[in-house]
Amino acid sequence: MKNITCPPASKLAVELNLDEDTASRIRAKIKAGYRVEPGTHWSHAATAWMEEISKLGDFSGVESLYPDLPHIMYCNAGDSYVSTLIFNHQTEQVRVGCIGDILERLRPCSAQY
Repeated sequence: MKNITCPPASKLAVELNLDEDTASRIRAKIKAGYRVEPGTHWSHAATAWMEEISKLGDFSGVESLYPDLPHIMYCNAGDSYVSTLIFNHQTEQVRVGCIGDILERLRPCSAQY
């Protein structure tokens, strides 16, 4: 299992609008990490782990930024500009942020048109 870093439960509660108990359970699940079985890709184990976290936080499942950023997964909050949990496999870190902000940095408006 990986030792995943993440914000304290108090920060999760405030930034994700969660009660302290739910935030503590989410943090415990994050800190428990995930296990990659031999012969499988890390993303399969990480997706299952993130799905469990998503259910605890009442999110709408898990998405990735594949193919642009294949190492990034996040809990779908239903709105790109609402704070959510973002997992970076390369840094082994979960943080709170907005996927919309990441996508804007990745693809500036002028590049889309």
